[in-house]
Amino acid sequence: MTATSVRPFNGAQAHPANRRRAGIAAVVVILAVAVGLTLLFWFPLWRGGGFVGGDIYSYFLPQKAFYAERLAEGELPLWNNRAGHGYPLIAESQTGALYPFHLALYSTLDLNTAYNVSHLLHYVLAFIFAALYARRIGLNTGPALLSAIVYVYGWFPARCSLEWAIIGGTWLPLALWCVEGFLETRTWRYLFGLAFTLGVQMLAGHYCLAFLSQLTIAAYVPLRLWWARQLSTGNSDPPKYVTSGLLLLVAVMCAFPLAAVQLAPTWELKQRSQRATVNDEHDPGYGHIPPQYLTQVVASWWFWHATDIDADRALLKMRFLALPARTNAVEAHLYFGLIPLGLVLSGLFPKRRRIHRHFFLLWAVIGLAALAYTPGWLVSVTRHVPGFSYFEGPGRFGVITTLAVSVMAAAQLDALLSRSRAVTRTLAVAVVAGLTIAELHYVGRQVGVAVMVEEPPIRSLPSSVVRNAIARSDEPVRMFAPGANLPNLLGHASTPQYLGLGPAEYFDPTLHSPQGPEHNDSAPRRL
Repeated sequence: MTATSVRPFNGAQAHPANRRRAGIAAVVVILAVAVGLTLLFWFPLWRGGGFVGGDIYSYFLPQKAFYAERLAEGELPLWNNRAGHGYPLIAESQTGALYPFHLALYSTLDLNTAYNVSHLLHYVLAFIFAALYARRIGLNTGPALLSAIVYVYGWFPARCSLEWAIIGGTWLPLALWCVEGFLETRTWRYLFGLAFTLGVQMLAGHYCLAFLSQLTIAAYVPLRLWWARQLSTGNSDPPKYVTSGLLLLVAVMCAFPLAAVQLAPTWELKQRSQRATVNDEHDPGYGHIPPQYLTQVVASWWFWHATDIDADRALLKMRFLALPARTNAVEAHLYFGLIPLGLVLSGLFPKRRRIHRHFFLLWAVIGLAALAYTPGWLVSVTRHVPGFSYFEGPGRFGVITTLAVSVMAAAQLDALLSRSRAVTRTLAVAVVAGLTIAELHYVGRQVGVAVMVEEPPIRSLPSSVVRNAIARSDEPVRMFAPGANLPNLLGHASTPQYLGLGPAEYFDPTLHSPQGPEHNDSAPRRL
């Protein structure tokens, strides 16, 4: 089988023992950097702090609080009776009730610690997987670290108020690592790994990034095989490339039965939810990037977010060639760092790109295609296509563009340093990585709407006067209170409710509870 395998484009080969030692050393370095960066970006979480802002307390913590309580009682919850009049917890999916990490963390740790550990763990895993993918396609360890830095810390920190972002984004580079592993070795374990990876990613809930991962693979595999065939020496049998593509397609399809226990209820709820059709409550164009706002990739830290302007209001004024749908600064954020962007631009000149050129071109095609979708211009067509019509946020395609830029920048850096001495390469990578980390750290803080605090409010819940007063009631309690879902943390049902995917009745204006002026500010933000 190895005679028909698809080798890395750069053709790098080494003695197996040397490759094994180099691989172990690389993994140790990657792990150390991955953990070290979480200390830099999320140090308060290591000390027991927590997040405040965005959807943290209005959406994710209330769900996880109920989930943790049920697990503590030895029950796997299928229905959450606290938001409004209840909803099917498995089908709504964003609790990620069957996700292995959630089951392990929320059954053994207190709520705030479990949430923090999940956040930190996925940043570490995402970094490791991104770096290992870069290594798999032939990049040296230093450039591979830069690739992981740009991917993980370019797109995700600004979205720390959205739990699903880093959890879903963790698995895309691992899936690509499995694809490359199979193409290089034709070993079946990589097919099983691909199916398992995509299945676990869907079990995490909020399937948008899982869908984007599948789209990426659907574009990546044909391009990868086409270029491999062009470079073939003629010893490989061309039909084997078709066979490889079909086997990878089968592996992707096998992920769906693995996640069917959650996918099937979600599909049923979708038919009965506010997302059954395109309407005022479900606009696939929501969360796009206005075309003028794409100029942020040049200098986001200066042009948009370091000034005193209200970024969300500025976005609303950018109507030239933009969709009428709503968006916000977090959904529209797209930034890679000036040095990575400069590396990509320098790689456009073939004379300066000596190695990895085919991966550079492959990711250029995929990255540009994803970037073209972010303004939402194609939504009028794709809203009629299964899958696309289910999700909002064309701007989320930027995660694919970010991964593409991360690989292209790292490939170009590797090419530029290929003939340098080891000391020179190390110093150059350290300078480039250090400046990029500093820049991305600053930008992420400027854009994000969630902040870290030393004393998270959730730890004060046992001493809550309201909670203790309600606990003395002998009758069932249902609260009508501002701050959708937030009162769920008191242990009782509340209205109004905030659901990304909920029963259609909750969104029917004729069935809404009357709301006085004092509740006008409690309308939930949309995911």
